[in-house]
Amino acid sequence: ENHDTLAHYDLSVVVRREASRAEGAMPLMVRCTSPSGVSFESFVVVMPVERHAGGSFEEPSVLWVTDAQLHEEGDYLFTITPTSDLRGVWSVGVELKVGRKASFV
Repeated sequence: ENHDTLAHYDLSVVVRREASRAEGAMPLMVRCTSPSGVSFESFVVVMPVERHAGGSFEEPSVLWVTDAQLHEEGDYLFTITPTSDLRGVWSVGVELKVGRKASFV
């Protein structure tokens, strides 16, 4: 749910998958749909973690959109669709981090 239409965000796609099944790149189609139904989609490729330090899972991520501004108040829907077979994936999501601050003159 978005309340701040002036904030700028960096959006990343994050995957949690079994480290033992982390084989190669993971191609995904990611779509963001605004509260009014306007949508934007693009293709991303999440690469496996190069060096795994142990444990059962890895959490690779890839920057999807930089300096995004959500211009509408309300609920945004993110849809993530694999474009090839996936194995060992437990969850996939979009992480929003506050990017540069809006400046007023």
